[in-house]
Amino acid sequence: MKIQFLMSSNPANLKVAIEGKASATVEAEYGDACVVGSVITMAHHGPRAGQPAPCSYPNTAGEGVEVAGLSHFDLDTLGGCMALFGNKPEVSGFWELAEFVDLNGPHKLGQSGASEENLRRLYAFWAWSRNYRVLPPRDGSVLDVTDKVAEGARIVERILADDAELLTAGDAYAKAEGELNKSSFIEAKDGVVVRVSGQFVNHLYTDPDGKAYEAVVGFNTTTGAITVSFADVPTKGKNAGEIVQSLWGKLAGGHAGIAGSPRDKRLGLDDIVRATKTTRSAIREAFFLSIMEKGWKKFQFSSEYYGSHPEYDGDKERTYFFRPDVDITRWEGVRFAHGSHSENDENKSFDEWLEGLTEGEQYIEQ
Repeated sequence: MKIQFLMSSNPANLKVAIEGKASATVEAEYGDACVVGSVITMAHHGPRAGQPAPCSYPNTAGEGVEVAGLSHFDLDTLGGCMALFGNKPEVSGFWELAEFVDLNGPHKLGQSGASEENLRRLYAFWAWSRNYRVLPPRDGSVLDVTDKVAEGARIVERILADDAELLTAGDAYAKAEGELNKSSFIEAKDGVVVRVSGQFVNHLYTDPDGKAYEAVVGFNTTTGAITVSFADVPTKGKNAGEIVQSLWGKLAGGHAGIAGSPRDKRLGLDDIVRATKTTRSAIREAFFLSIMEKGWKKFQFSSEYYGSHPEYDGDKERTYFFRPDVDITRWEGVRFAHGSHSENDENKSFDEWLEGLTEGEQYIEQ
């Protein structure tokens, strides 16, 4: 079966290129927008979440297709293209792994439950693909990638036939990634991994022991740049782009999921500390916003100081979040006070009441 494969970063241009023909599209998704094929549309992101991944389609999917439109090139897309060709090898668990990675990201690979054999095959593909980049033209024009897809299909066929050369290259790639994880690791705390290296490290969301974190703050010793990235794009609170711009102004930037310091600015240790602190605060802010959406109640405890030594003790301000079933009406509008030698009755009563609750379960202090 002869199918022409076209790729574009512009959905309107791709749509025009496949019009009037028996067409398929494979992950031709651009945010919420999707270019639709006249025969079949393989798409499973955004509003189409829950649809089958392209790589999960059977080898009969491409019957009657003359042309296929793509937005990008990765293993899931390639698997869909092979299904259109009718030459996708069926190896138990492999395409399920490819779908898992496409939906969840490589950083969650440890949660895939994949076999060692399929993990080796996946790393073999990654080792090959890092030197075989297929990208759409920056100007939005349409590129014929038929030969590129065919070459990728031949490589996948070899990998799934357990080609020794490709699997060995994958083993070396996996080993190098593990060594980079260890050598770049500085600390992991409060959802953030801090890494320092001369290589790109913002894809390494798990620490050397395999524990996954929400964000990476990476310092590149070669360029002096700092990159902030999130394993999952934040939907609440500050995202990566907003964090770096709050630190270094409008010349810093990138995307919601990953962003970096200004290209002409060499940064240092103090900047790493600031970036880490700001990212941790953003994660904590997002957490509190999410529990408030679930009905948790915010309570501002304010105790006014009365006494002769304000230089040693002053007004106390604490913020608490209480689970929806915890009744806090008793304390709303109460005037709390403390002094050099004593606290008022309300202040003591609140502390005693709080001691009767389970921190982390019934309440959380910000």
